[in-house]
Amino acid sequence: MEVLVQTHNLTKQYRQHKVVSNVNLSVNKGEIYGLIGRNGAGKTTILRLLCGLAKPTEGEISLFGQKNHDMIYTQNRVGILIENPGVYPNMSAKDNVKLKCLAMGISSKGYIAELLADVGLSAAGKKKVKHFSVGMKQRLGIALSLVGNPELVLLDEPINGLDPQGMAEIREMIIKLNKEKGITFIISSHILGELSKIATSFGIIDKGELTKQILKTALTEDLEEYYLSLTGGIP
Repeated sequence: MEVLVQTHNLTKQYRQHKVVSNVNLSVNKGEIYGLIGRNGAGKTTILRLLCGLAKPTEGEISLFGQKNHDMIYTQNRVGILIENPGVYPNMSAKDNVKLKCLAMGISSKGYIAELLADVGLSAAGKKKVKHFSVGMKQRLGIALSLVGNPELVLLDEPINGLDPQGMAEIREMIIKLNKEKGITFIISSHILGELSKIATSFGIIDKGELTKQILKTALTEDLEEYYLSLTGGIP
């Protein structure tokens, strides 16, 4: 199994506070890796470190076999959606994606239409993003993260704020992209019950520490109880 993402004693400290502490993470190619922990546990910071939006205080990151100082050569292979999607509210989904494509030098005929179809926004037409539902905005954010055909996509709480139908639609989309396009996902969430429906492996984050990594095949009631005892979260 090819290891796509690996960290060694990954640490991020702000003044005297360690937000991420000695995290040793391992994600294999083709996985949907669920990063589970309550709000403030350090999940978003780990994602920011992995994609280069933040620099580690200590430790090492390896992406596609390239270590910290060589990671600049891997950035075009990584798609990110961290916190809120960066979109232009007075433009359509198509125009938002078109701008990202222009920035990345992508001009293939039919590329934008295919991308919007992949995330279920083909029918959005000329509707402005400011009139989108929360779910539609999340879909657009994911579409933007997919520009350039990344092999690895990092999604920070992609189902946060969605209704049950919206959650189900995002889940189905991620599973489809993983199976049909071979994209590896790392997805953070504080909702174990939802993420357990799509993730193939899990890492539990508590107070900045990776306390457990486990495959879905070993996901049992004991693990859920263990997670709840750490976080007080909702299963």
